Amino acid sequence: MDQTRTPATLRPWLAIVAAFLGGAAMASQAFVNGELGSRIHNGFVAATISNTAGIVLVSLIAVAVPEVRAGFATLASSIRAKKVPWFFTLAGALGGFYVTSQGLFVTLVGIASFTVALIAGTSIGSVLIDMWGIGPAGRRAPTPRRLIGAVMGVVAVAIADSGRFDEPTSMWLLIIPFVIGFGVSWQQALNGRVSVAAGNVMTATYLNFLVGTVIMLVFVVIAAPEVGLPAEYPAEWWLYLGGPLGVLFVTLTSLTIRTVGVLVFTLIATLGQLSAALTFDFLFPGRADGLAVVIGVVIMAVAIVIATDRRGLQPTSISRS
Repeated sequence: MDQTRTPATLRPWLAIVAAFLGGAAMASQAFVNGELGSRIHNGFVAATISNTAGIVLVSLIAVAVPEVRAGFATLASSIRAKKVPWFFTLAGALGGFYVTSQGLFVTLVGIASFTVALIAGTSIGSVLIDMWGIGPAGRRAPTPRRLIGAVMGVVAVAIADSGRFDEPTSMWLLIIPFVIGFGVSWQQALNGRVSVAAGNVMTATYLNFLVGTVIMLVFVVIAAPEVGLPAEYPAEWWLYLGGPLGVLFVTLTSLTIRTVGVLVFTLIATLGQLSAALTFDFLFPGRADGLAVVIGVVIMAVAIVIATDRRGLQPTSISRS
């Protein structure tokens, strides 16, 4: 009998709330990192500061919580037993490429086009990952309801960002955020699998940030001769919350994706992102088209209802050998 400890599985309603909060945390991280990058005129360094703060936080948690450290031994045993491929532990590299891509391609294609292409790639990747059973929730067939929900999710984001579309420098560049979005869906699924194999979601979060930070440092070293490094840094403490917000997002992803699957998680998390964007627009007027975001939120909520098969939205215990 397999005695490997697995993380607690959330009840469906709690998983939905957690996925929403995870999306809101992701949007908040993007807002904070974007503001920091604007202040220091260097998005690469801002992203690296965020990831470094994240790895420091999870390292402190690992020191304080024995279960997190024990998770590494459990994960190693799972890898040796071929319950999870070793390269799943490198999922953080996909997150590192995602953060780096924001600094490289947003200015070329525009924030709205970048976001829509990213969500399109994530949605398609989520459908395929659920179909193949790559994530910890097992196989979930691409039913018409799920496909319609995925398409509506992309439409919701397009409408929400409709006031921010710019003419891309080259349309073919949109392929890049699309592929990166596909990679993000894989990152979410692999982190979920690693958390199950380790028996602890914070172990998976630690590995995610460790690998992602290494990727970010490599890009900073490459870019430093061209863009330089900031001469000074702002004093406002909240500009350095990107790391903790990222830890919250990755942890909630690993915790909830096992219950709702990758596609439904993606839709709910995106709803959380849009809702956070609406809140930021209220607090900082002029950052988004409030009415368009409200319409996007409504369409996304409908997409979630359509895509969610309540018979399949049950806690899952996956045994892979």
